[in-house]
Amino acid sequence: MIYKGKCLILICLPLKKHEVYTKLFNLYLVAEGRARGIDGYEYPDFKKYSKSEIKEYLTSLNIPSVDIQNFVDNWTSEDAHIIADHIIDYLKKLEIKNAIKCQQDAKNYSLFSGLYLSEKVAVISKELSQNLGTYSNDLNIIHNFTMSQSDRDRIVAEMRDKENKIEELIASLKYELQQELSIGYYKISE
Repeated sequence: MIYKGKCLILICLPLKKHEVYTKLFNLYLVAEGRARGIDGYEYPDFKKYSKSEIKEYLTSLNIPSVDIQNFVDNWTSEDAHIIADHIIDYLKKLEIKNAIKCQQDAKNYSLFSGLYLSEKVAVISKELSQNLGTYSNDLNIIHNFTMSQSDRDRIVAEMRDKENKIEELIASLKYELQQELSIGYYKISE
């Protein structure tokens, strides 16, 4: 009986570990892409949009109707540039919230799946999550709070360092996952 139990563990654990590692890596890639893509995203030139086009565009993004109505009600040709800037600010705030949520999803999945993670993968995952979290919070700070230019420049410089660290951690996580999955390394305690 004990032999059959260990045999079942030896068959099921590798299958589950493959699933967990694949999903974990995907979640971290999505979180990294969301966070690092915010400042590179180009928004439409809303100044050229009509009220109906604004409404249609924002509806396609599943923006709450009350917020859409607020933008549309205030839209005039004279104030188009001001409202367009408000829309872009609003959309950036949503993207930052999404980036933070994606980082939290990856972190939570890592914690919930801890049983299947090797020690190395758990350590890399924790550090990656911390770096993505602080990077996302820094995005939130520079986009949503008023501060001096020197403070903004300092945070942006720190973010560049975090970007490099995040890239290194993504590469380390990928390498470690590939190594473990390629050799079927599953350390089972006796």
